[in-house]
Amino acid sequence: NLRVNVNYAVQIAGTAITDTFGNNYAGIADNTTLDFTTINVLIGFTATSSGAAESVSSASLEVGLSTSSTLTTSVDYTVTGTATGGGADYTLANGTLDIASGNTTGNIDIANIIDDAIVEADETVIVTLSNPVNGALATNTVHTYSIQNNDQVDITISSRTVNEDDGTVSITLTADYAVQGGFSV
Repeated sequence: NLRVNVNYAVQIAGTAITDTFGNNYAGIADNTTLDFTTINVLIGFTATSSGAAESVSSASLEVGLSTSSTLTTSVDYTVTGTATGGGADYTLANGTLDIASGNTTGNIDIANIIDDAIVEADETVIVTLSNPVNGALATNTVHTYSIQNNDQVDITISSRTVNEDDGTVSITLTADYAVQGGFSV
């Protein structure tokens, strides 16, 4: 196991390689030195944040390699954030992304983003990369996707006629959508 991004030199004796008849390989003189540097494939998000209105039903988070590889490069990912997975706000579970040999990008897809009718704060889906195979983590290992609320509440106030000296009067306010956390007037 060679360390990545390190220059190595291998010295080969002229008698180190022989053919099936026992003849020395003619292309190597005594103490031929071969220099090479190992190259590390880095894997990370191509952007650290993105977002859209909750009416957008899915989103793809692009993961890129620093260079193509002759091996499949894999990376695990975990999902956190303020939005609720499992179909409540979106569908995406912890998993592993495989980028096939020869390719330089892959996508982690957030599916089934729910366009609810609740006035709420924007919510986040945070995806974090870890445990790369056949590569190493790049700088951008965390992507924050924002599910932007697109609901607006309209308030209807009941009509009341009162006199100035009637004392305390109650009026009814009606909201056309639920408001997460309530609201004050």
